[in-house]
Amino acid sequence: MTLLLDCGNTRCKITRLLPDGGLAPVNAIALDAPDFISCLEAQLDGSPEKRQAYFASVAGAEINSAIEASLVSAGYSITRVRTEAEALGVRIAYPLPHQLGVDRFLALLAAHQKRQSTLIVSVGSALTVDVLDADGKHHGGMITATETIIKAAMENRFANFRGLSGNAHGFSDNTADALASGARYMVLGIIEKAWRDARRLLNEPGLPLLMTGGDAEALLPHLPDNVACQPALVLEGLALWARHLESA
Repeated sequence: MTLLLDCGNTRCKITRLLPDGGLAPVNAIALDAPDFISCLEAQLDGSPEKRQAYFASVAGAEINSAIEASLVSAGYSITRVRTEAEALGVRIAYPLPHQLGVDRFLALLAAHQKRQSTLIVSVGSALTVDVLDADGKHHGGMITATETIIKAAMENRFANFRGLSGNAHGFSDNTADALASGARYMVLGIIEKAWRDARRLLNEPGLPLLMTGGDAEALLPHLPDNVACQPALVLEGLALWARHLESA
């Protein structure tokens, strides 16, 4: 059995690689859950067959060590996946590959399967943007705050914004909703500006936008209908990389 683990800053996503190359249903466990390890161990199959785990993580060393210890205890051989300068036709822009998060690296691998230029926007613990052309050349990207981080920063800075719980719906008639709407519009503005600049950079007026990450779907109603969404893009890239390594 082949297990795939994508560990971000707030959640660990776990799935199995199916015989046909697809993914089993994804389970997500919050890293700060008091029963995190027991929940993780419940996902580890107890069958006697050969067990291989492919583990990609941007989390801290302590949580990574705990996950790896649980996998070893359950009889898994672990392959820790790291960013490479070139893989599966993708060439990343960073001269120091280790500085590009492995989650972004794997998302690039998955996106390149369509062999078309793409702007990839991931909405998770942070908001990341990456530009990929049809030839697999990564033109770099950016990292910024999500709505949650923006609102938390405002609450931390201004006493009158603390303890508010509003809804983002545009022009608002109360402070809580105004704060939520401002954070939403900031994120949408970043995406729209990056999309315009990427179209200009690649000289592709019809450049596709591909959304991913756990919070991406909340933004879809505010974006054009032709925007694609693949929430498990990182795990799809991890599956591709696992199959590549196993066939090497």
